[in-house]
Amino acid sequence: MVLRHRLLPGLIIFFSSFRIITFGGIMKVNGVMLQYTTEHLQTSNTLVAWAYTLQCGISFLMAPLCGPLLQYCSYRSLGVTGGFLSGFGYVCAGLLASKVWHLFIFHAMSGIGFGLVCLPPFLYMHALFDDVTFAIISSATGVLTYVGISVLPLVMNWLVGNYGHSTALVLIGMILMNNMILGIAMRPLKPSTCEQSASASAYGTIATAKLHPCDRYGFIFSALFRHKNFAICMLFAAAGMLVYSSWAIFLVSFGNDLNFSAQQSVLLSTAGGIGGIGGGLLPILLFKLRMINPITGCLLPSTVNAIALLVSVYMTKFSVVFCLMVVSGFSQGFQYAAICGFIPLVLCKYHFQKGLPLSFFMEGILYQLGGLTAGILTDLTGSSLAVFTVNGIVCLIVAPFALLWFCDKRPISECYSVK
Repeated sequence: MVLRHRLLPGLIIFFSSFRIITFGGIMKVNGVMLQYTTEHLQTSNTLVAWAYTLQCGISFLMAPLCGPLLQYCSYRSLGVTGGFLSGFGYVCAGLLASKVWHLFIFHAMSGIGFGLVCLPPFLYMHALFDDVTFAIISSATGVLTYVGISVLPLVMNWLVGNYGHSTALVLIGMILMNNMILGIAMRPLKPSTCEQSASASAYGTIATAKLHPCDRYGFIFSALFRHKNFAICMLFAAAGMLVYSSWAIFLVSFGNDLNFSAQQSVLLSTAGGIGGIGGGLLPILLFKLRMINPITGCLLPSTVNAIALLVSVYMTKFSVVFCLMVVSGFSQGFQYAAICGFIPLVLCKYHFQKGLPLSFFMEGILYQLGGLTAGILTDLTGSSLAVFTVNGIVCLIVAPFALLWFCDKRPISECYSVK
């Protein structure tokens, strides 16, 4: 029993890593399938891209529902159910999809599954670790996301080449079903071993009359109004997801529009993933050394990413575009990892319970918007180059807001005390 208790944090981190890798890479897998799916279903880029982003969008939009569900279901039951659905949607898509509305249903199913297995592990780990350790672990999710971006497109391309598109979808679905193991690993926690969880429950018992009006009526959005720096952090997270979702889906198409070969276009996704791994590793070290701030974590990577995206539109040499995508991936990975680490540091304990689901919820909304607008732009202009131009402009617009965050030196104080 003691051995299992000591192994528990390691097991959760290990299987959470697999979940993050698969979830991070699945958008790139969808990007590999974009052209085939559009031709096979005889539909537009807009609808297919929307279906793809609906999957990841729903997974984030499920976050506010996971909290109430955990009042009635265990971490384990949600994790096992989510792990099954995340892969089953792809199995159904490979075997049954013949209309575009089938695509929406099956990818929504997979999105619900990812949603059920996405937020609970974060809440579970927050109960196991202190705030600084949890910030470092959260930052590491950025690295793992880009591991998935690097590896899964190549895996999917190999599966398609050897087994065909439909069978490849079934096989990738079976790989995703391994996320059920994460649910199995989340065994019930004893109150004596998770003081943070007990503290969170105590915050939940605060009388309504003692709550600030924002907390009384603002649902999960109250954290935005009670902590200004969290609002700015969410602005960068939202812009990052808007850019990432369209970048992930249309990067292969972007290579095709630049007249690169199919293999070279897939390698652009790998380039972005390789850059993202390097970018995600650096914030982990900076958090450990307490050397990261809004300027280095948000303003600089956003500006660098904007430059890389805008310049890439005008390049014609594969080697140059490959390097620019490495830089873009590095910037996005760095910023995403930094934001994941910032969230538990810019919120009090009470609002962390609301802020974490809100961050997933907002990312889900922007995931939807990113794929939809990118699909519309591609259909209107006949090229994905416009998508990367708009992404670069978005990065430039949000970058200056990091200065407001950096200039606010006030420490985070607890909004409520628990006696």
